[in-house]
Amino acid sequence: MSTTEILDYFEDATEVIVVRYFAFDSQAQLYAARLREAEIPYFLSNNLTGSMLPLSGYANIALHVKTQDLVQVHQLLTEMDDNARRENESQVITDSSSSHPFSTFGLMILVLLMIVLIIMRYVL
Repeated sequence: MSTTEILDYFEDATEVIVVRYFAFDSQAQLYAARLREAEIPYFLSNNLTGSMLPLSGYANIALHVKTQDLVQVHQLLTEMDDNARRENESQVITDSSSSHPFSTFGLMILVLLMIVLIIMRYVL
């Protein structure tokens, strides 16, 4: 789907619906790429504003699809959301279960520093 022909997929009588709002253009582009892969016509609105003001905190980039494709789009978006959720959960589990060698080393240095300070206080 070329950018010059985006709206050519939508005739005048076609009903279009917003299926998702995004705060970041990168998120919107990921979901749009999945729809493009499935050959589902779509278009994004306000993505230039979201790119220029990415930290505004507002979910203003909209993903539009035809209402006739809504069921298929819903399935794809749910699948992507589930995959992202699983990935985030596995990341949290991995991060919390892994040991960090520098944290142990840092703790040892902190304890040694405290011992030195205590000794210096009573010696001097």
